[in-house]
Amino acid sequence: MPIKKDATGKRWVEMELLVPGTPEQVWHALATGPGYATWFVKGEIEPRVGGKFSLDFGQGLVTTGEVTPQG
Repeated sequence: MPIKKDATGKRWVEMELLVPGTPEQVWHALATGPGYATWFVKGEIEPRVGGKFSLDFGQGLVTTGEVTPQG
């Protein structure tokens, strides 16, 4: 999973994976806080472009960001 960087210094990670389930099940697992918490860390996610998210890695380590479109 290489880290990408644009001319402004903005960094991001892209990855692709195949997962079992219907599109609705996959959406829930990847784009909602409760779904995300089942396989990674606790989080809050506004499931829309421009939505805010925060991920809680424990011991006070919380990261925040904004949902952006692919591309």
